[in-house]
Amino acid sequence: MFQAGVLPEELEQWRALARRAYERLPEATRAAGVQVLAEGHVEEPVKLLESGYIEARVHSPHRGSAGYIVHGSLRRELTCNCTRQSRCEHVAGVLLRLGSAGVEGDDLRGARVVQGPPQPRLVLLNQQVEASPDGDPGAPDRHVACLEFVYGGVPLHGPSEPPHRQLVEREHERVSVLRDPQAEDRARVSVRQAGFKPIDAGQADRWLLGDELAWAEFLLNGAAQLESRGVEVVQDPSFSLALVEPDEYFAELEPTDNQFFDLEFGVEVAGERMSLLPLLLEALRSDRQLADHGSLVVRLPSGRFTQVPHARVKPLLDVLVELASSEHRGKRKVSRWQAMELAEAIGLESRTGRALRELRGTLTQLSQLSRPELPASFLAKLRDYQWDGLAWLELLGSHGIGAVLADDMGLGKTVQLLAHIAVRKHRGTARGPSLVVAPTSVLVAWREQLEEFAPGLKALLWHGAERHESQDDVESHDIVLTSYALLQRDEELLTGVDWDLAILDEAQAIKNPKTATATVARKLKAQQRIAVTGTPIENHLGELWSQLHFTAPGALGSQRAFTAAFRTPIEKHGNASRMEALRRRVAPLLLRRTKQDVAADLPPKTLISHHIELGEEQRELYEVVRRLVDGQVREEIARRGVALSRIIVLDALLKLRQVCCDPRLVKLARRSEVPSAKRSFFNELLETLLDEGRSVLVFSQFVEMLDLLASDLDRSGVSYARLTGSTRDREAQIQRFQRGEVAVFLISLKAGGVGLNLTAADTVIHYDPWWNPAAETQATDRAHRIGQDKPVFVHRLLAQGTVEEKIVGLQTRKAELAEALLSGSTRALDLDEALIDDLLAPLVP
Repeated sequence: MFQAGVLPEELEQWRALARRAYERLPEATRAAGVQVLAEGHVEEPVKLLESGYIEARVHSPHRGSAGYIVHGSLRRELTCNCTRQSRCEHVAGVLLRLGSAGVEGDDLRGARVVQGPPQPRLVLLNQQVEASPDGDPGAPDRHVACLEFVYGGVPLHGPSEPPHRQLVEREHERVSVLRDPQAEDRARVSVRQAGFKPIDAGQADRWLLGDELAWAEFLLNGAAQLESRGVEVVQDPSFSLALVEPDEYFAELEPTDNQFFDLEFGVEVAGERMSLLPLLLEALRSDRQLADHGSLVVRLPSGRFTQVPHARVKPLLDVLVELASSEHRGKRKVSRWQAMELAEAIGLESRTGRALRELRGTLTQLSQLSRPELPASFLAKLRDYQWDGLAWLELLGSHGIGAVLADDMGLGKTVQLLAHIAVRKHRGTARGPSLVVAPTSVLVAWREQLEEFAPGLKALLWHGAERHESQDDVESHDIVLTSYALLQRDEELLTGVDWDLAILDEAQAIKNPKTATATVARKLKAQQRIAVTGTPIENHLGELWSQLHFTAPGALGSQRAFTAAFRTPIEKHGNASRMEALRRRVAPLLLRRTKQDVAADLPPKTLISHHIELGEEQRELYEVVRRLVDGQVREEIARRGVALSRIIVLDALLKLRQVCCDPRLVKLARRSEVPSAKRSFFNELLETLLDEGRSVLVFSQFVEMLDLLASDLDRSGVSYARLTGSTRDREAQIQRFQRGEVAVFLISLKAGGVGLNLTAADTVIHYDPWWNPAAETQATDRAHRIGQDKPVFVHRLLAQGTVEEKIVGLQTRKAELAEALLSGSTRALDLDEALIDDLLAPLVP
């Protein structure tokens, strides 16, 4: 009770001030104040004057009748004569007494005092609701969630009002609860985040969720998440939602033709059989995180609900993500590659399932394949990894499956393919000729290796202006070689032949599926399509899709589906599971071995010749120089005879070599305007080698050429060492390379052809090949020597159709003549007009 000196209408004002002062006290102090008041220690009456000044006595068993005196103004601060003077439990008890509404009849003495934090509890039940939050009329028996807060076994509902103390009358006791509004609000936030909406603002303890499917999904997945946030979920006996356990699951793959299968996956519950595919696909389209859910909720035709655990769906997810990404919404067809994956993932035991599993197992067990028998006419000696590649090509070919042979540059992909063609012919399984499409420069290498390793194969070079004269002979050959340019130009003819094998060498030419080249390539008819490339992916995964779309159509789905299911998740989001799914899909269809993988099978040195096609301007310049020097040579021969014209012949050849290297080496006014095809190729090759971690020696006879290459490296930010006749710190440059400080060493013939030990190098590039084979070998031996523990790869750059190719041809056909010509020796040089005519002939078209 009060001893008040204020008007009744002013009393509420002071009570409000008391409540606000109480709320500013620390939580522990407020709780202790409840205890002080509940135990009857605040003595009556409390004086309250008009000015807001109060005075009260608080009994203490420790101070006897003296107790504590609390006094002061409600507008400022109350003080106590205890040791803390203010903000103590005595002040809290007095403020709580002053601020309590209905103080006259609110006697807390004898009550059990309970304080927070509470245990939030969401009770699910059926209850009549007049209207839902969206204004729809309620049903007499609707699912509702009631949020309650349990304090010391006492459940409370509704919002808490200051001073957040509630007296509860129970059958055998009275309980004074000091509520924790912050904890209660946190629980409400968690309930809202679980998808619930309050029925109305005034009764925030009743919540709705949505339709029955939403309630079922909450029971199976959301309830556990809500409980992890500290909100207990219980079901009242009135809650009527029923969940039934599935009896069994079924999965079926039925072939529609050799390439596609109908997929079915579903559940059976109490005799009800239901397909789950539409639900799964829709869930994936709307929620890409399906794999993280515990279960998928399914409404059965009877209206009941069941759950499909994530573990049941997971084996299908990789393929289902592709189907969900397809532009064909109702699609249930899967490719043979998807079907093989599914059959293995779900352990399908049907006849079709076992056959698919066996096929995938066979295609992925490369080490268990037997070596095919090579015909005696095939002269190459295959290394172990090349035998494996041949067996793999044979296996895929026997099933009519295309392949991407993506071995690292220099590992003999051409030899493996020639062996494949030879074996098919020898076995009698070849149906028609094989077609090889390659850049014009690469056709030279094919022709050389055909002559060296497979002379028994009858080959036709479909090239040149007179090629159509051989049109009737195409199908009488074992192999037809042509270029990408002619593939487009002669589309009608080449796509009209039934080829045994259709091989695209340097298949990055079709990395853009929208180009005319890629479009025509996909029209080729063949028993087996093969893409050959050392760089199956240069920029993005779409390039891999394009090559596999040629070799195994449907293996990666449509371009749109592939982008949605693989490219976007992998390239933009770094999704490891999608990357692993792609790896599994591609594994049976792509074979790639790096130099490091097969190092034990490699010889100490591997020579790789690159035949580079000159651009139009460079070809024109070559012809200008060729005509000029040809006239000079003819004049000199006419004047002095062949025997005395060797010097001018060598000078003429030198000028042509300079045009091949870079037009800037030639002393002509227009030279700086003409781009160098070889220099451009070199820069691309070097970038690839550096990305592979190679250490590279670059040899050139021309110091000025090294200057140009050095300027390119400077622009690219690539550090290098350099050794020419003018290099003063020769040993320092060598040590920079040997210690691995730089990965590129530019060396001139004069300064570095002999006398160097550069075992840190594993790659040699001869930018301008030295026509003397011994000189080229000496340069290569700077890296290929005692102490070298890595295979050495030697790249020789040749300008196609030029004097460079003709001299290299002389190295094998007339080695003595070539050595004499280029070493300056005249004793063995049988230089006649026929040879000069050949060397100075116009460019090969």
